[in-house]
Amino acid sequence: MVKSKGWDEAYYWLISHREKIQSMRYPSEDEIIEYIEDFDEDELPLPLGKFQNVFGLLSSILRNPKVKSASEGIYDTFEEAAKYYNKENLEIYLSSTQEQIDFKELLYFCFIGRIPIS
Repeated sequence: MVKSKGWDEAYYWLISHREKIQSMRYPSEDEIIEYIEDFDEDELPLPLGKFQNVFGLLSSILRNPKVKSASEGIYDTFEEAAKYYNKENLEIYLSSTQEQIDFKELLYFCFIGRIPIS
C-alpha cells in the first residue's frame, strides 16, 4: 500500500483497521522460534518476537525509514518490480517449509517466469 498509495494512506488504513488487525492470529512462541532459526540474526526480515500482535508489527514496519522512503513507489510497472525482485535476491528470505516452497514457486512464476510485455 505504501508503494502504490503512499505512506499517509497506508497509515490511515492501518489505524482505521486497528481492532480487526489486533484480533488477527499472531505466531506462537514456538512458531517464532522456528521462524528465527531459518535466518541469520542480521538477516531477519520480521522482528516477530518484539511484538504481541499483528498491529504492533505492522505499525513498526510502517515507521521504518526504508518503508517511508518507498512512498510514491519504488516501481510503477510489473516489469520494474521484477527487476527489483531479481536485484534484491528476495528468494533467500524464504525458508523450506512446504507452504514457503509453494509460495516461492508462485513468486518465481510471477517474477522470473513471466514474459515481459512491451
